[in-house]
Amino acid sequence: MNFELEFPHADDTVYLAYSRPYPYSKIISHMFEVESKLELAKANPNEKLKAKENTKTFSLKLTKQAFIYERSLLCRTICGLPVPKISITANRSSAPTSLPLFKRQTIFVTARVHPGETNASTVFEGFLDKLAENAGDSAVLSNYVVKMVPCMNPDGVVCGNYRSSLAGVDLNRQWILPSQDLHPEVFYTK
Repeated sequence: MNFELEFPHADDTVYLAYSRPYPYSKIISHMFEVESKLELAKANPNEKLKAKENTKTFSLKLTKQAFIYERSLLCRTICGLPVPKISITANRSSAPTSLPLFKRQTIFVTARVHPGETNASTVFEGFLDKLAENAGDSAVLSNYVVKMVPCMNPDGVVCGNYRSSLAGVDLNRQWILPSQDLHPEVFYTK
C-alpha cells in the first residue's frame, strides 16, 4: 500500500494514527444504546417486559417473549472500572431448528485485550448490533447462548496503553505462577 499526503501549511505538526480512537466511554455508551433499543424492540402492548437493573452491581436483565438479554459484572479493574459481561439468547423461537435453553452451547466473544486494537471495538459494535436487531428471529440465538465481553482491558484503554494493562502487563502473555509474588488482585478486583 502506498499513499501520499499533502499538507496545506509548511510548519504544521501532523500526527498520523494507526486507527481511529475508540474510548472506553463509547464502548459503555454503545452497550447502553443497544439495551435501550432492546427494551423498545418489537413492543407488543400485551407483553409485559421484565426488566431488572441493579446499578450497584452493574447488572441488567431484560426478559421478553422473543429473547433474554443479561448484563452482569464480570469484575472491576484496578481503577474500579466495570468489566461487563453480556449474555443474549432467544427465549422462544419461531425457528424450526430451535434448541431448548438447557441444551444450547455457548459462543464466547471478547474484545480489547490489547487497548491499541481499536478496530476490535468497531467489529464488536457491529456484531452486537446485528445480534440485537435480530434478537427474536436469529437462528444463532435460537441454538446458542452468546456471551460477550466488550472490553477486557478498560484500564489500558483509559490510560492510552497499546498492549498492556495499568499494571504494565500484557494480559495475553502474563501467567501468574504460584512462585511469583504477584496475586490475581493485581490485575483485577472483584
